[in-house]
Amino acid sequence: MTRIAKRPLRALTNDERQSLMKLQAAATAPAVQVVRAKVLLAVAGGQNYLEAARGVGRRSGDAVSRLVARFNEEGLSAVIPRHGG
Repeated sequence: MTRIAKRPLRALTNDERQSLMKLQAAATAPAVQVVRAKVLLAVAGGQNYLEAARGVGRRSGDAVSRLVARFNEEGLSAVIPRHGG
C-alpha cells in the first residue's frame, strides 16, 4: 500500500521537462543526476514515489519524497548533489 504524497510534485515547465529529458539520456552526465532526472520524470508521469524509486533500483520512496520537496523549492538545481562535507 502506498502513502499519499504530502508534498506532490508541482507541474513541470516545458523547459524543466526538456532539461530533465536531456539529462536522463546524457551519456556523460554524473550518474546521480541522471537517476534524479529519471525519478522526477517518473513522478511527473504519474508514478508514485515508491514506483519511481524502484524504477531506478532503489527500495524506498523516502529519498524521492525529499527530492520532490527540494525540486518544488529549488527547481532544476535539485538534481545537483549538495556538498555532503
